[in-house]
Amino acid sequence: KRWGIETWHKVLKSGCSVEDCLLETAERLSRYLTLFSIIGVRLMHVAYLARVQPDGPATAVFSREEIEGLYLRVTKALPPPDPGPLREAVRLLGRLGGHLGRKGDGEPGMTVLWRGWVRLYETVLALQAGRQAGLIDSG
Repeated sequence: KRWGIETWHKVLKSGCSVEDCLLETAERLSRYLTLFSIIGVRLMHVAYLARVQPDGPATAVFSREEIEGLYLRVTKALPPPDPGPLREAVRLLGRLGGHLGRKGDGEPGMTVLWRGWVRLYETVLALQAGRQAGLIDSG
């Protein structure tokens, strides 16, 4: 089992590719690290809550827009009125990141969750743009 700080560094190094970042000034690098640190901590929080409170509501950590993006991208359907437990939302996020979810696979790990998070936010941004352009109903 990893220490929390090791997991956080792994998220920054592997998920955010901070070592490959080619920003030219210390100020830009600092902003980059700050942003991705916040995202990394949020993702670690989601994974932690899914482990200790798997039956808690998905809406405790995911916005309605994020839940909508998860369901649309993974199941190709709108989310139900009650999106269900956190465990299910994290498993959808894992599937989005490439987790197969077979019987012996266990729960999705941080690397898979990170990949899923990136894909989820591509979807969330597309939904926002579609709504702003009037192409998608806001309801």
